[in-house]
Amino acid sequence: EWACSFVLNLEKRSRGVKPVDLDLCTHSHITQYVQDKGLTKRQALAITHILWDPCSLFLQQVTNGKILYRNLLTAEPHLTWTDKIAPASVPLWEKYLHQLLEIKDLKVPRCGLPEGWRNGLSLCLSTDGSQSCSVGRAFLRSDQADSSGRHPTTYLCGTSKLNERGVHAAIKSECNALLITCRMAEQIVVTFGGEPNIKFTEIIICTDSKALLAIVQMDPSRLKLWFISRVGEIVHLMTSLNMKLVFARSEFCDADAASKLNLEDNFTLSPTYWSSKFYYKPKEEWPIEAAAPVDPDMASSIAAEISNSKLTVMATNVMEDEIINRLLQRFDNFFKIQKT
Repeated sequence: EWACSFVLNLEKRSRGVKPVDLDLCTHSHITQYVQDKGLTKRQALAITHILWDPCSLFLQQVTNGKILYRNLLTAEPHLTWTDKIAPASVPLWEKYLHQLLEIKDLKVPRCGLPEGWRNGLSLCLSTDGSQSCSVGRAFLRSDQADSSGRHPTTYLCGTSKLNERGVHAAIKSECNALLITCRMAEQIVVTFGGEPNIKFTEIIICTDSKALLAIVQMDPSRLKLWFISRVGEIVHLMTSLNMKLVFARSEFCDADAASKLNLEDNFTLSPTYWSSKFYYKPKEEWPIEAAAPVDPDMASSIAAEISNSKLTVMATNVMEDEIINRLLQRFDNFFKIQKT
């Protein structure tokens, strides 16, 4: 089993060692320390990096730390490392420390493969983007149901990226979320195709954004430069890996809660966090909606935002050129063709 291995201690090191008697081992220790001493910018950065989680198993805590520190830099850009952060921000960091302490003793199976994986395995992913962060989560679902009729499903890994600021931030966040999720899917397929030699029956990505469904159906060449490369790569990865994109409402999207700052509900402790909200169910019980033609009004609204207004593409007809074929049939060498 995997287990978190970190120490909550915000004191300075003395000869490379922090005083053990100041370890924050309980919730009361955290509350007393933060209320008595406050937090400096350096301590806030240290808190953000206490949890080293390259697989993003604890995705909520990873994204919460990123969002909190970015908000701190935005609100107080002139802080030095030893300056105290604003008292109004301290309660948020205190809640984050409480969340870290809650997962400290949480154990995760080291093997990410669900039971019955030898009889078929599907890669099921979830993606979501918000004003704060873009995230993706990957689950492995056994194609064979167990005795209860459920399909064993395990959470494998996740990925996240802070949202870009500026114009079209919401749409960009959704695009980034799907892009990093597709890249994660490609990495999983390549990795599992090596030593384990596991081929996935199907690859499914769930999103709660109808705008994203419209964007991936657009011609990337007609979009603004930012979207051209990203949407083009998304379409390429989805086509090459034969991935299916499905829609579900936000309450059923596994990535939805992790894309926002959530310090009140530690959903990492919920069983559905590790087994998905619906992937473990038979497919006929999935709360997904069939892909419908894109709403013309929505498509035109999105196109007005992200299309390249400086690009005008005239209607063209593609015709096959038979000149070279006729020359090859007429002459038996390239010297005569060149003279002609």
